[in-house]
Amino acid sequence: MTERNLTHEHYMRRCTELARQATETGDAQVGALVVLHDRIVGEGVEAVRAARDVTAHAEIEALRAATRSLGSTDLTGSTMYTSVEPCVMCAFAVRLARVSVVVAGARSSDVSRPLNGWAVLSRTDVLPDRPVPTTIRDFSGAGRTWPALAAPLDRPEHVPVAFVEAWNRRDADGIAALFDADAEFVNVTGLWWHDREAIRRAHAYGLARIFDRSTLRLGATRVKHLSNDVVVVHARMTLSGQTATGDVACPGTRTTIFSFVVHRTPDGWRCASAHNTDVVPGMETNVVDEEGRLRAVDYRKDG
Repeated sequence: MTERNLTHEHYMRRCTELARQATETGDAQVGALVVLHDRIVGEGVEAVRAARDVTAHAEIEALRAATRSLGSTDLTGSTMYTSVEPCVMCAFAVRLARVSVVVAGARSSDVSRPLNGWAVLSRTDVLPDRPVPTTIRDFSGAGRTWPALAAPLDRPEHVPVAFVEAWNRRDADGIAALFDADAEFVNVTGLWWHDREAIRRAHAYGLARIFDRSTLRLGATRVKHLSNDVVVVHARMTLSGQTATGDVACPGTRTTIFSFVVHRTPDGWRCASAHNTDVVPGMETNVVDEEGRLRAVDYRKDG
């Protein structure tokens, strides 16, 4: 089990393969695995019926295999992949083992209960002496993820606030969490991304290469309600600390205006589309000159 540098999608495909094995013994179709440093260190197949053991859930089996493999019950830095959200028992085990990230597929049937597996994973008052893992839920298996927000966004104007906070943490998953699975995003140069995973990848690259020392600050925000459940949020932001490039040794501060189209969901407000535009003081529009270069112009002065 030495597969390296695989995406969430590849690991979840392995979970699906393990889950199919469970059905051969009449068990629930659940598979799980633990990854540490791009290496699978433990796999688990649901085996409650096969082993006549009520604790033999796929996640528990994966944790057992991982701790045996590593010779330690401390799985700090590891990622748990599971085809179905963990139940309460498995979630407690994940927390006790200090797993750092949990990626889950289908939602569990116990999510409506006051204390469910997802609550155990995400609440700081449960096992306060154990770290709360980063959680990614509703993984689609097609290269798209639904990272869980730390808390539902209960007002549309909280979307740009959460965007800025995630940006300054260099948290591409946190940015992706704000968007629908099929969201659209057009950046300042016209690059156009068509789903959440593309938005995540683009921001992961940008935050690591172009904006790794940057600071984004939120300014004025305006909200326009199109209906009770659909809202356009405009937000002015300033960006400083961009990485030097070419003959620009010390890039200056940029001002941009973001447009977010957000809508109400059962999990709070989420973004369906976003677009950002740089503010160029004193200019009216852009023009392409004789050499093919795009530049800002002011016809009032040039005329």
